[in-house]
Amino acid sequence: MKKIIILITSMLLFACCNTSYEREIMEQAESMIYSSPNSAEKLLKKVSFTKLESEKNKAYYALLKSVITYRLYEKQSLKNINYALSYYKKHKDKHHLQMAYFYHGAINLENNENIIRSMRDFKESELLIKHTDNQILESYIYNGLIKIFFLHNANLLGLDYSNKSIDLAKKMNDKETLSGAFGNKAIFYERCGKRDSALVYYKQSLKYIDYVKYNYDKATIYDNIAFYYNFQSNTAKAKKYHDLATQCVPNDNNYSIWNQLYNCNNFNEAILKSREILPSDLFEEYNLYVILSQIARKNGIDQMAFKYSDKADSIQDLIDKDKYQYEIKKVQEEYMRKGMDENAHSNRILSIIIITAIFMVSTIMTYIIRRYNTKKVSSLRQKIEKLQHEINRFTDSISYKNRNEEISSSHVQEKDVLVELQEELTSLKKQSKKELTNYKKHLKQFINGLEITLKVMRNSPIKILEKEDRLDFVYLHSEKDQILKDIIPLTTTQDQVFYILVGLGCSREQIQKTLSLSKDSFRKEKSRLLFKLRDLSDLQYFCDNLKDL
Repeated sequence: MKKIIILITSMLLFACCNTSYEREIMEQAESMIYSSPNSAEKLLKKVSFTKLESEKNKAYYALLKSVITYRLYEKQSLKNINYALSYYKKHKDKHHLQMAYFYHGAINLENNENIIRSMRDFKESELLIKHTDNQILESYIYNGLIKIFFLHNANLLGLDYSNKSIDLAKKMNDKETLSGAFGNKAIFYERCGKRDSALVYYKQSLKYIDYVKYNYDKATIYDNIAFYYNFQSNTAKAKKYHDLATQCVPNDNNYSIWNQLYNCNNFNEAILKSREILPSDLFEEYNLYVILSQIARKNGIDQMAFKYSDKADSIQDLIDKDKYQYEIKKVQEEYMRKGMDENAHSNRILSIIIITAIFMVSTIMTYIIRRYNTKKVSSLRQKIEKLQHEINRFTDSISYKNRNEEISSSHVQEKDVLVELQEELTSLKKQSKKELTNYKKHLKQFINGLEITLKVMRNSPIKILEKEDRLDFVYLHSEKDQILKDIIPLTTTQDQVFYILVGLGCSREQIQKTLSLSKDSFRKEKSRLLFKLRDLSDLQYFCDNLKDL
């Protein structure tokens, strides 16, 4: 039994390792698809489709097989890409679903199948751009759509997507794509009748043409510029750029024949050459008739010039009445709405997430603040209890002195101050949690001022020099002494503290120590304060006490 279990385990491990190895090979192949499709093909040949067990790996293999074949410019059926697309539509793999949609559309277009189906594939792939951020594929998607717009004269859409392609190429610093994208934009401008704008972008296309890797792509760019100059009746420049196109692909018979046609001055010779040309689309047929019309006119054969001019106009009518134009625009509008709906849905989800996050943060913050305030209030109450206990002890000690000693005026004064402080504390104890929370800043001042006052009254060693302590000390006594509150605008903080200490019955020595004043400094402070308060009748008693110090 043990041997059977070991055998089964070994088989499972082998199967898992084998699957993992094949998956790794395919992932390496995918990484080379755009940079080196030949190397990707060699890697993929190491994987046997028949040995793949999971649907996931089979779909992945079918996708890579289709993409590599397409990248190598080889014809293929839709069999593999259909298999891959069918799988990825059912599974959450947006990266490979985007690839499957695009290459399904591209292969379908290459096989001259339904143009609208290809456009829908490209548009589905475009919807996934924001989810995958695959800039290389995004560039291909734009080019695929531009090709459809080019073939079916959807010029305004072509301009829009040429601009998207240019913006993306600039972002990627892809100078090769820039050359083609500027050339596309020039063609669409030319078709819209904006020939001056077209020339600007043809020149921009030429600026980056040396970065174009494939000679056929270079030849196409030169050829388009040649047609532009031909329509402008600039024969010299038309021949120049068609010669450049031919030089790029010297072994291509089609380019060679077009070049010879451009160089024909004899109409009969031009007719013979034109019969060797098989136009691939209506636009090429239109260009052919335009050239023949021009050569006939140069040869003075007006009748033939008109004949081919009429043929060119007839082809232009067919181009303008392309049956797919309406459907292309309709599909574009449909997907624009779909994109807006998806954005609106995403925005709604985002709004819900933001609102939920704000609510959660607010709830947490409210809880933290309440907890913090509760803790602070609790701390304040404890301090109030402690201070009241100290005041009671101090009051009891004064009462004991009064019973056993002759009652002095300073003791009476101290007792009066303590009674007032007790009343303040009692009122604080009666305040609600909310009231204590709202006034906790002032309560801190009150408590600090009270602690300082008790130390002064006990004649404990203390120095009131810090700004915060002085302000808290003044705040406490200004709350119960209207005269102090009145003189605050007329005096400094030093004056106010000096005033309070005198009012508490402190001796000269005690005030000097508390304020760190020398004898001379004390005399100056005393004189300055007397001068400031000399005209206030309510302070006569205070001034008399101050003079005695």
